[in-house]
Amino acid sequence: MAAAIRGDRAEGASPPVPPKPERRLSLALRDDVQSGKALASLPKVAEPMVTFKPLSDFRERAAEVGVAFAADPQTAEIYWRVIDAIDPGRVAGLQEKYRAELTDFHPAGEFKYADLPYWIAHKAVYVREIGLDRGPPRTILDIGMGAGHFAAVCQALGHTVVGTDIAVPVYDDICAALSVDRRIEPTKRREPLPGLGVKFDFVTVIWQVFHIVSYLPDGNREHWSTDDWRFFLKDIIEHHMRFPGVIFIELNANKNAKGESFDASLMEWSLERGARIDETRGRILFDKISGPRVPRKGQKAAEGAGGIPPLARPATPRLDPRHPSVDLAKRLDAELTVLHRGRLAELGPTASGLYVHYQTILERGSLVGRREAEALYLIDADLPAYDAYAVLRAGLGELALLLAAGGRKVIACEPDLHRRTAICAGLNHLEHIGLISPGALTVLPTLAPQGPLEGRVLGMGLDVVHVRDEAAAAALMAQMRVFDALLVDLRLFLRFREQPQDKALAVAGLQGVGFERRRDFVLAGGLAWFSRAETQLLEAVGGERAGLEDRGTQAVNG
Repeated sequence: MAAAIRGDRAEGASPPVPPKPERRLSLALRDDVQSGKALASLPKVAEPMVTFKPLSDFRERAAEVGVAFAADPQTAEIYWRVIDAIDPGRVAGLQEKYRAELTDFHPAGEFKYADLPYWIAHKAVYVREIGLDRGPPRTILDIGMGAGHFAAVCQALGHTVVGTDIAVPVYDDICAALSVDRRIEPTKRREPLPGLGVKFDFVTVIWQVFHIVSYLPDGNREHWSTDDWRFFLKDIIEHHMRFPGVIFIELNANKNAKGESFDASLMEWSLERGARIDETRGRILFDKISGPRVPRKGQKAAEGAGGIPPLARPATPRLDPRHPSVDLAKRLDAELTVLHRGRLAELGPTASGLYVHYQTILERGSLVGRREAEALYLIDADLPAYDAYAVLRAGLGELALLLAAGGRKVIACEPDLHRRTAICAGLNHLEHIGLISPGALTVLPTLAPQGPLEGRVLGMGLDVVHVRDEAAAAALMAQMRVFDALLVDLRLFLRFREQPQDKALAVAGLQGVGFERRRDFVLAGGLAWFSRAETQLLEAVGGERAGLEDRGTQAVNG
């Protein structure tokens, strides 16, 4: 789809501008500069990964970036929807106004955001990741909106967006080119946000810098306290929120002379008051806020009206940190992160197989994370042994390589050629350093193995989104017959399935090809285990498995 659209964009494009100097920035460097101050003190980038081209012809640059979504039609559709809504004439005017600055700019400053296609692609991936591409239209308040790319993507998806921020001329002009509503309303410590003429059912704070109180001479910074954040959240809930509402925060790290880390006190405070948190990425989600009041510590939803109700949590959602899968995942992640950063710098997003999806993940500094480690833990601790393990739509091979490094026979199924090449590059490297035994992993060019397999094989899928509708997904169900059992995330099985009825269709489809749903696991983001109806695999996990529920699982009736 993206390639076809790219050809359409080339027709009638304005003549290309002469080549301009390239500016590069490692995505591992998270930006915390809004106005260009203190740019000279920022560290130099040692590992260039991204080439920004803010002076390229808009249509040509859009086509160039759009190629990265060749294997991701859902994100490609969102990307091109935003691109199509932008007037190239306004982009040309922006380029002309800031030509001098865009010719020579610091890679950590604000002018990199004038490369509109790159940042629209970046935010298209992000918006899908946090689920704003699904569900009903929202009224969104984006606090600290920056240059407005996130707002533009949300707006193209049918949401109404108002963004607030400090005055930064180039950001103001980028937002004008994107036709998004940018209000100059700085967020200040212990000061309420002025009325905006509308209330919101979804509030976002993404990579904020307004929490920096001062820059200290010794390299430290003074940041907001938890009480400051409480004032901020209380003001939003009481004066700007329509109920039920959601607040989503992705923190910028607090930085000091020793390094940087996310605000642990704020995350703990939020967790105690019912938020979902992701400690590794600094994410805080208050979901379904029901009324205009911030709850007390440990307060339950039943205690009076309103407040942020605590979310249902599994009894044991944590991975045992002593389990070997934790250290193995860390070592594998270190090796693959260095390998694929080098491949990305050398080959670019498409030929490297990373595309925008994995390029964005590398920005956060890792490829093999907690979810893969927890999946390995479940296989080791809570499932019967299988002769082989097949990972469906294996991506860069994170899970497949981890399983192989754990001593298992593995099949990595990946339809995309560039990603298969990436898997093989990772495999060759890990075999060379002795982390994987030769012959432990086989790579196949299909979504699932074709034809009968030798021995008993568990099919695995953390993300097997491959088609867009149920008819196409149903046509792929028959390919699951080759497995003796499946361990999959139903939300991401063959297509996106956010609603319970969509997940029920997946369960019914698997039952139609001979599987029964045996257990649901809380770990690894929520996985469902299916086995053949004619076998009695549950007998294999009796006895010592009797405490299964204590490790974050629950039996499924029927």
